[in-house]
Amino acid sequence: MNAFLGFAMLASIIAGAASVAGIIFALVKHRPKNKWAVCMICSVIVFAASLCTYEVSTPKENRPAPSAATVQQEAPDNGEGSSTQEEPSPAKQQPICPVAGIGDTADLFSDKYGEGKDNGIGHRYQNDKILVMEVNGLARNVTVNEKSGKKMELDSISGFLPSDMKIVKEYRDESETYPKFIYIGESAALQKVFPDDKGKFVVIQKVFANEGKTVFIIGTGENP
Repeated sequence: MNAFLGFAMLASIIAGAASVAGIIFALVKHRPKNKWAVCMICSVIVFAASLCTYEVSTPKENRPAPSAATVQQEAPDNGEGSSTQEEPSPAKQQPICPVAGIGDTADLFSDKYGEGKDNGIGHRYQNDKILVMEVNGLARNVTVNEKSGKKMELDSISGFLPSDMKIVKEYRDESETYPKFIYIGESAALQKVFPDDKGKFVVIQKVFANEGKTVFIIGTGENP
């Protein structure tokens, strides 16, 4: 069947070409050209009929496969974007502390304590009352300067400590000439941020009575 259609298409092409040549010859010699026009019309009809028959009778699997460029161009837009679309950014980290403190982001500190000043290894806030050392944008060490000169309760700096903290050890360090108190704590939320320290953190309270200030230093790990 396909061989016959191919022959018919080839014959119609040859007949069409001959008809065109005949019409041109008739125009040049000023001779009647009706028979050539009829021949050309017939060849076009035969060619079109053969082509339609080929499309209907030829299975899809036997037809030439479209090029990759054609497939890509004709692919419908399903609204999901291409496979090279940039992945959405990760969700914003949940706060570790009630306000902003150890393990929290620099952005959270700025939101809670105002714009900080970059000191090369972190930021300073509220006229150096709060000093933060950062690792990959996360607070790993926080120093809080309080105008007191006396020992203070940890509740006074609870906004800088993990919300789920648990103090597992506390003692006074007698090696200094000024009162120095050590607190060891742990936090499951902090462990997710700094897994190497296993959620441990230490708080050091230094009391400088003569200067009228008390300094809290909060850091990850359990070594003062």
